[in-house]
Amino acid sequence: LFFQGNNDRGRTWHLSMVPIQWKNGKPVPAVSKQ
Repeated sequence: LFFQGNNDRGRTWHLSMVPIQWKNGKPVPAVSKQ
């Protein structure tokens, strides 16, 4: 998991639970459609 250093006191911590895929050398969120 990645730690998101946001200044909102952890309110967006859940963003770090999004799987990451690498495309063209850049990390992109891997959104699974279920």
